Amino acid sequence: MKKFLVSIIMPAFNAEKYISKSIHSIINQNHKNFELLIINDGSTDDTEIEILKFNDSRIKYFKQNNNGVSSARNVGLENMKGDYFCFLDSDDIMSTVSISSRLLIFSKNQDATFVDGVIRIQNSNLNKTLSIWKPKVSNVNPKEYLTSLSDKCFLGQTWLIKNEFKTIRFNESLSHCEDLLFFILLSNQGGKYYNTDEEILIYRKHSFSAMTNLDSLYVSYKRFYFLLKKNKIIMDYTYLIKRINSIMLKSYLKKYKLIRACKMTINYIFEKFIF
Repeated sequence: MKKFLVSIIMPAFNAEKYISKSIHSIINQNHKNFELLIINDGSTDDTEIEILKFNDSRIKYFKQNNNGVSSARNVGLENMKGDYFCFLDSDDIMSTVSISSRLLIFSKNQDATFVDGVIRIQNSNLNKTLSIWKPKVSNVNPKEYLTSLSDKCFLGQTWLIKNEFKTIRFNESLSHCEDLLFFILLSNQGGKYYNTDEEILIYRKHSFSAMTNLDSLYVSYKRFYFLLKKNKIIMDYTYLIKRINSIMLKSYLKKYKLIRACKMTINYIFEKFIF
């Protein structure tokens, strides 16, 4: 199989505790023809010191003021040279076959544009497996599943992507949902989604997460909705409104925020974003 160049884009903010293991997991890939683009997004800890410990010509280091994860990923997209690309958070771990197993799927399916795989979700210390996520569809265009907020083909930044999208970038105004919107914009251009049965990623789940700030998440969901509508990405926006309000209702209930949950119930019934 041809030794395709794979670009791995890694944004990093105050990642000194975990980034070394993440970088090692890339260096230890079976597929050696890669470039790792690390974008230090204004870290105030020793993230830079940890990065500079590595002496590998395949690592390309960028540094910017703290502009957010979307901005950092966009820097990577602007500077990558790979035939394929993917993203890796600075606290997650790639299995040794992460790249090679997905390139094998590409070689067997000439119409493949996106290839995913099995994700192991572990606690922050990586000593306990919390769950295993597996893609539930294959040989499809994924837009329908993404726009319905289904988990059948999307857990996060886990796709290996054929580099044929020269102008699509992350929306830097979103604090949440930016990765989902990016993948929708990609799939809106066409292409097929496949997956491998191999485990490709260990996802480190922290006690804090984007789901903690539910009000901010809801604001981003609304912006996400209006961006899709503005760009006429889908037809059934009523379903999306109900789906977002249903997700937020369950999230607020889990946090015992009953007043917010009541408001989401009203929103769901009237199929609007009233609050």
